[in-house]
Amino acid sequence: MKKTLKTTAGILMCCLVLLAVPASGLCNTLLYEDDFSDPASGWPRGENEEIGKLDYTDGKYAVRTNKPWPSMVFGNPEIILNDIDLEVTATQVVAPANNNNAYGVLCRYTEYEKPFSAYAFLVSGDGYWSILKIADKKIEALMYWAFSSAIRQGNDTNVLRVIASGTSLHFSVNGVYLGGVTDYRLLYGDIALVSISYEDKPVEVHFDDLKIYSPY
Repeated sequence: MKKTLKTTAGILMCCLVLLAVPASGLCNTLLYEDDFSDPASGWPRGENEEIGKLDYTDGKYAVRTNKPWPSMVFGNPEIILNDIDLEVTATQVVAPANNNNAYGVLCRYTEYEKPFSAYAFLVSGDGYWSILKIADKKIEALMYWAFSSAIRQGNDTNVLRVIASGTSLHFSVNGVYLGGVTDYRLLYGDIALVSISYEDKPVEVHFDDLKIYSPY
């Protein structure tokens, strides 16, 4: 595990722009869903050999990064939400041999300040997780990288659940609650699906069965 944070002014982000917690069950109002079976459902698509790729692949949404951190690649559907209870499956299909990477969900993503602001809920192929705040041209670890046996390592599938309700942020993986924090900085915005490599090797993750409910 060799995760790092960059807190200097200006996040050198190569975003690919191409063309107590409620019980599980997600029984509240459905706000948005996508099983990525329809390539016209509105997510960005495109490929850049140097940076990475966003595309629909075999009924899933593929997010590939070809450059190491601080580059990241993510796709967002351009929807504005504030309070969410989100669940998505994420399958790592390409990663460095040591699984030193990260992938997951951005929420409350906005571009009102450059390059962007968001909360990042991340897992890694070697079994770690973190909650980051990207805002004010810096990155802050709200929950620093910690190991969890609930995270399936390597090229496997994890079910990620993110709850953002008011100032409360919570993260679960495969039905296991990992942790939560309180933060007042970001209150609404888009969601995005992201992949990151901490090595000079690509990372590709396939996302599927995205559902977003109201958390109350």
